[in-house]
Amino acid sequence: HLSGRRFVWSAFLLTLSFSLGALAQNKRTIAEALFNQGKALISEGKTHDACVKFAESQKADPTHNTLIALAACGGDDNDEPPARRL
Repeated sequence: HLSGRRFVWSAFLLTLSFSLGALAQNKRTIAEALFNQGKALISEGKTHDACVKFAESQKADPTHNTLIALAACGGDDNDEPPARRL
């Protein structure tokens, strides 16, 4: 009955890999939406709010583009820059 166990494990691992793939895709989708919100906020002159969105995007799915956007973010005297909270 070893082949039955192998089948069960194979089915389990296949299901797990599909689930993990869907989770990773969901994180990328969320991160992309947050990044796009940040870009829109920049164009509206809301730099601090944009930097918060960039930081949230970076936490969801780290990318070089988001790091570049975060590099331009600075803090004011009363708040720590979002990039430093990562």
